[in-house]
Amino acid sequence: EYSGPYGFADETDGEGRFDRYSVLLSAEVTQRFLETDAKPPAVALDWLRKSADVMLQRLNETGTGFEYGRSLGAYADTAMVEVLTAAAKAGVLSPRERDLAYAYICRAAQRYVTFWIRPDTGSVDLWDRGRRTDAYRGKFRILGENLSLTHQFLYTNADWNALGYKGRAPVSDYAAGLQALPKQSVTWFAKGHYDRALLSIRDGERLIGLPLINGGASQHMHNPYFPIPFSTGMLEGVADGTAPLLVPRFTLEDGSVLAPLAYFQDIAFDTKSASTVVTYRLSQMDRLGKNVPVADDRMSATIRYRFDHGKISVSATYTPKAALAVKRIELEFASFSKGGQTSGLATNFSEGVIRSYSVQGLQSCRSEALNNSRNYESPNGAFTSLVACESGPQTLDKPVTIGWSLAYQ
Repeated sequence: EYSGPYGFADETDGEGRFDRYSVLLSAEVTQRFLETDAKPPAVALDWLRKSADVMLQRLNETGTGFEYGRSLGAYADTAMVEVLTAAAKAGVLSPRERDLAYAYICRAAQRYVTFWIRPDTGSVDLWDRGRRTDAYRGKFRILGENLSLTHQFLYTNADWNALGYKGRAPVSDYAAGLQALPKQSVTWFAKGHYDRALLSIRDGERLIGLPLINGGASQHMHNPYFPIPFSTGMLEGVADGTAPLLVPRFTLEDGSVLAPLAYFQDIAFDTKSASTVVTYRLSQMDRLGKNVPVADDRMSATIRYRFDHGKISVSATYTPKAALAVKRIELEFASFSKGGQTSGLATNFSEGVIRSYSVQGLQSCRSEALNNSRNYESPNGAFTSLVACESGPQTLDKPVTIGWSLAYQ
């Protein structure tokens, strides 16, 4: 109803929440038909092929899965397993795609056993040792999560056995197959008054996703749904976290808190050159504080992302409709890298994937080591460094440009 011709499920009633489950749902629908020996309708297979395209772009050597949104943890990995299995069983993958999918799924199963299962308890662990999930998938569900995840690997294994892969080793040229995947792709979820889309970029062995969606009710304020780059093990969100990760948060003197989180218009992608450039505008900010997004037109924005090999940068110009009394502007970056040393607005790291991070348009930055802070834990483990930048009280009576750039290995 809300995705039109694009074939992905909006998790809200038209507010634009497109996440892991939006891509997974077509596989679950198809699987119900296949389990009852019924032929899936053509429209379901069309949805499934589009979902398979999203997941094929995310194939990797380590078995990690979908990168943004809620309810990730091991379910980020098994979402890819279930989509690719349904696509193989329904016959919408080519033979080469099927072999690559099987090779990924073998790695995801290995990761489930070696990473997600605790050797001391034999139980899946989405909640401890620096890992964090949202309240929806809290530890009170631990028994169900063990049953659910085990079932997902059991039934998908049976499907691959039926497809003739029982006991078969993954293809030996899997790495070459990954290198042949598209360097970038654009997935549209919806177009209209507001646009919703996902940019996927492969930089070497790393997948980076930029979701331009709206978390909608209960999720718009949570950073796993922010319009920022995500890459497992490098750039992640905090489940149910509200810190202003890579997006500025404006606190006004009247107590309002504004952020550019929900109302994306005129999204454009330039993928024809060595750099990939994304531009969009927001005629309204998201006023935080309520369960649902609240449009506030006292400020608008134009935003430009640029992706280069080993580098991501963003420049955003925020324009007040009239003079705004601002109490503070905050911007944070939580990283798995260590040894952050900040000078002015630039931070260099001595260890880790992220090598440097710099900010433009704010007054000051500081860096600190994070010692297993519960407020800075990702689904895959705790962040180790935080760079916090801000500007103090001011009156915004003209456009202000705020941006950042980071370099990674």
